[in-house]
Amino acid sequence: MMHGGMCKCPHHKFAMLLGLLGFVAAVLFFYTAWAATPVFGFDYDYYFQAVVVLSLMMFGMNKSCRCCGHGRMMQGDMGGKCDHTNCQCGNCGNCK
Repeated sequence: MMHGGMCKCPHHKFAMLLGLLGFVAAVLFFYTAWAATPVFGFDYDYYFQAVVVLSLMMFGMNKSCRCCGHGRMMQGDMGGKCDHTNCQCGNCGNCK
């Protein structure tokens, strides 16, 4: 079963955690830039870098999934179907 375009593989749950941390870092970036005061000893430049790194990590993890078809689409196969050779979750909606 797909949830938000992602299957229930463990790396997607980790990617969702990275997205949540990126959102928190984005809120802290805007707050520290607006209030001109550091939060937890870090200024807005640190939070900006954290948002960029966390977003890129999340994007990379979601695009390289071989189970739900995102990784296969990058290789030129636009079918997005799992052939069960690399499938580890077995519960994604794209399996044959």
